[in-house]
Amino acid sequence: MKLSQAILTVFTAMIIIVLIMFFVINDIGNIEKKWPDDWLLRNNGDYRETSIKTHEFSYADGMHTRTRNSKVVHGNSFVYTGYDEDGDSDVYVFDADTGETTQVTDSPADESRSIITEDYVFYVYRETIEHHNNVIYMYDRRTGERKEIIRSKSYYAAPVNFTDGKLIFQEDLNRYLTYDPILEETKTIIDGMEVYNIAVAGENIVWSAGNSGNNDVFLYNLETDEKTVVCHEYYNQSNACISGDYIVWEDHRNEETRHVKEIPKMTVSNDWNGEIYGYKISTGEEFVIASDENVGFSDPNIVGNKVSFFASVPEDHKFPQKGVVMLAELSGTSAVVKPISTTFSRKTFPSFFGNWVVWADSQSEEMDRPSIYGYSIIDEVEFPILTSEDFVIPSRRSEDTILLWTTSDEEDSEPINRGIVLSR
Repeated sequence: MKLSQAILTVFTAMIIIVLIMFFVINDIGNIEKKWPDDWLLRNNGDYRETSIKTHEFSYADGMHTRTRNSKVVHGNSFVYTGYDEDGDSDVYVFDADTGETTQVTDSPADESRSIITEDYVFYVYRETIEHHNNVIYMYDRRTGERKEIIRSKSYYAAPVNFTDGKLIFQEDLNRYLTYDPILEETKTIIDGMEVYNIAVAGENIVWSAGNSGNNDVFLYNLETDEKTVVCHEYYNQSNACISGDYIVWEDHRNEETRHVKEIPKMTVSNDWNGEIYGYKISTGEEFVIASDENVGFSDPNIVGNKVSFFASVPEDHKFPQKGVVMLAELSGTSAVVKPISTTFSRKTFPSFFGNWVVWADSQSEEMDRPSIYGYSIIDEVEFPILTSEDFVIPSRRSEDTILLWTTSDEEDSEPINRGIVLSR
């Protein structure tokens, strides 16, 4: 009798274990199925030929450099900060067509955070490190003359962008102004807002601002001095970009109701749990570009009526997450969305470089050996651009066609600064 009860108990336990395993495996299968099967560009790694041409170059041999601003390239010239052996910094302009380098500054003080236009280079001169006095200078590329234009006691003072013939600069933590080089006049455009990003297109300036993770999207017109609240919703609206008649951004208004939140939140960023929204300036209409209850969308970028962004289903707490690069074509307030990358892998920051979308892509778990891939909007094909031995990320939100990166031959060796010009 006792033996029969023991056998029955063991048999019952085995059935329970089998049932548990069945539901667990089925649940895992359901999680995997959350990723749409048709969200991969299917070419099995066989990259078709495209009319892309690349001109590779090197610059600033052996010098540590930095190119972090959003307006570092104009045409085939770009501006960078170079550091000597003592850590002092100067500003340089490199012409990728001619290979010529122009030294913009030459002083023992620190100069950095520069942007470039057709006629000017704007940069920060750190007058005193102890008191964080920043002075913004303007260098005329035509005459070689330098001129002090803004003096601030704030560490945050720096040029931000240039549009409609005017410099946009940050004067203090929550204060932004414009400067007209011709009229030599300044005008306040943002005051009292904690701004997270600024994008420009002609006379229009767009930005995300707010506090405590509750950013909204704003629009300012330089010609009319009119400020518009583009989006005021719950949670975060971030990474706002503008091109022509369209504004796009990453939106988290529905974060609490989306199924993606069931996956444990990342320790680095929750930006994956978003949607992509758009706004048509001429009509004042808001519309959805990408939304899926099981997929997170992030990092939008727009040129013309084309929008690139990242789509992911988080699997772990690592950053960046695995996913694919998407491209949307806008018409009115409608969007046609398609995948433009072939692999479900860790990627960063899809950006426009002329008629191409470019991103860093890694097949490894740690994102320590990424390659650079591109997608030709004209030819509608993905293609490899660069396989690197070092960590490489293309600069974001660029309508230009120069990709910059830094590598080295050996550990602790001098840096090798390189770049590629994309053309047809």
